Amino acid sequence: MEKGIQVLDNDKGFFLMCEGGKIDWACHANAAASTIHDTLALADAVQVAIDFAKTHADETLILVTGGH
Repeated sequence: MEKGIQVLDNDKGFFLMCEGGKIDWACHANAAASTIHDTLALADAVQVAIDFAKTHADETLILVTGGH
């Protein structure tokens, strides 16, 4: 997420989508360790977006949704 923001950040704005798709796979496979690891990784990515929004509050929208 950090690198994506760094590359895309410009005066005209940008759109960035980050997917934690492996979480779903891990849940279906009953892989608890992978589920936890990938959920924490997604939480870290969301935190990076939140940190960016703190310095760009008037121009940032963050949406987090679940697929199931």
